[in-house]
Amino acid sequence: MPNHFHGIIIINENVKTTGSVVSGNIKPNNETTHRVVSTTLKANSLSSIIGQFKSVCTKKINKLGNLGFAWQTGFYDRIIRNDKELF
Repeated sequence: MPNHFHGIIIINENVKTTGSVVSGNIKPNNETTHRVVSTTLKANSLSSIIGQFKSVCTKKINKLGNLGFAWQTGFYDRIIRNDKELF
């Protein structure tokens, strides 16, 4: 079992959403769902996205019966600046 994984997150700052993400699925609606993560965490930042991802995964993992599961407290990020770095 691996102890880490890699992922690529693309953040488009000019895109507005009208739905909320619920359990990995986008649920379109006319209301915005707000969840307070931290008073110092910027909305739609990489840290808030990772925090939401960890939260959703932890809930699903606990529901499957693995109550001892825990994430490491931080994460390592790297900005991909061009196609060469991507590949």
